Amino acid sequence: MLIHPLPCTEPLPERLNDPFDYAPHPLVRRAAEQVCTRLAGCPAWVAEVYGGKTLGVLIVQETDGQSPSRVGFLAAFSGLLGGRNVTDYFVPPVYDFLPPDSYFQQEQACITALNEQIASEADTEPLRAERKRRSEALQEWLFRQYHCLSAQGESANIEEIFTRYYRTTMLRPEHFARNAATHRIPSGTGDCCAPKLLHYAFAHRLRPLAIGEWQLSRDGSLHFRPACQGRCRPLLWYMLRGIPLQPGPQTLRAREALGRTTILYADDAFVAVCKPGGVLSVPGRNGEPSVMDWLREHGIRAYYPAHRLDQDTSGILLVARSEAAYTALQAQFVTHRVRKTYMALLEGNPTVPYEGTIDLPLRPDTVDRPRQVVDKERGKRAVTRYRILSRDEGLTRVELHPLTGRTHQLRVHCAHPLGLGTPILGDRLYGRGESGDRLCLHASALSFAHPLTGQTVALQSSPPF
Repeated sequence: MLIHPLPCTEPLPERLNDPFDYAPHPLVRRAAEQVCTRLAGCPAWVAEVYGGKTLGVLIVQETDGQSPSRVGFLAAFSGLLGGRNVTDYFVPPVYDFLPPDSYFQQEQACITALNEQIASEADTEPLRAERKRRSEALQEWLFRQYHCLSAQGESANIEEIFTRYYRTTMLRPEHFARNAATHRIPSGTGDCCAPKLLHYAFAHRLRPLAIGEWQLSRDGSLHFRPACQGRCRPLLWYMLRGIPLQPGPQTLRAREALGRTTILYADDAFVAVCKPGGVLSVPGRNGEPSVMDWLREHGIRAYYPAHRLDQDTSGILLVARSEAAYTALQAQFVTHRVRKTYMALLEGNPTVPYEGTIDLPLRPDTVDRPRQVVDKERGKRAVTRYRILSRDEGLTRVELHPLTGRTHQLRVHCAHPLGLGTPILGDRLYGRGESGDRLCLHASALSFAHPLTGQTVALQSSPPF
């Protein structure tokens, strides 16, 4: 087996950490350092490893009845490394599609031949349709070859797992069949670190103790990150059933933070709430606490939020108290008639003018939601006005006015090199923040027309940083 020795003097974790919400256990950090030392001796992989390759380790304990049971770690890389998916030292893939005589490679060769025909012929429409049909069929076939093991000893292929996940976890399951086409499986699913590590552990009857994934920065520092949402959330939902997980820093912070929710304003039309960071606006698929839960627990009648704030963002959230008020308020947000002001603390000092406008189009990262990426061809326009207020010991306080309402707009516009080039302090997705860190972004002011009277309503909330 590919268990690597790991000296262990501290107490072992009582529960496996949540792969989507964790602070890396000391054993995980130590194992990760060993992996990096190993990779440092492979110069052919340096550019790939430091170019954003995700690596992962799983601390495991043998369950063969011996006493004391041996503790070690498994290592994995996402996708391919050096053009291969089977490499010494790392766990193998769940399914190997690279052998040259495999059906996948043979069909891939046929698709490549179609590409060459399309490049050389004039009437290519039938060829393009054939290429699309064969490519989609091959991808669907591939997902059916990946059979992932669960902690309960069951096995299911990726297609089956995704279908079960969406049917089970959707807030309104009756909509699953109607919306099934939108729940496409991202390419590369099954080849991330976490499913590789857990599949190998379950196949060899190893008890998982702690897991972690990271990327290496150019200076050699390790940036630990959660498992990806788009590819891994459904797989790990299936694979980890029956294993009690240790609540992570973000979950614990959300539970504690929910008690700090306050009401800024309330009448028959809407409630204005100051949402703490780490709390969802609406109930999530995985049972995380939300502002709507808090309102219900306190006996406050509410219909639905007229807009959303990111889970990590704090500040003013408007919750309509009737369908009519919801429709009127949301219309103002959609047509950009609501004036929004955010305060943020940046992790550094941007080299930009003190005032300006950022215009960078955004689209979802389809394989790693909820991340967003700048895409000047397929992205939707996103515009933010900013004003630098102060600089102090490597931190910069800025005022942000989003003129559009794209997901994570302010976070990306601050972090991206074509924006402010400086991430918001505590940002786990676009900066150097880790799970449990506070995102220093606060919705501090809203100005809008009252949904019933039409009079201007101006609300303010001071940032807690």
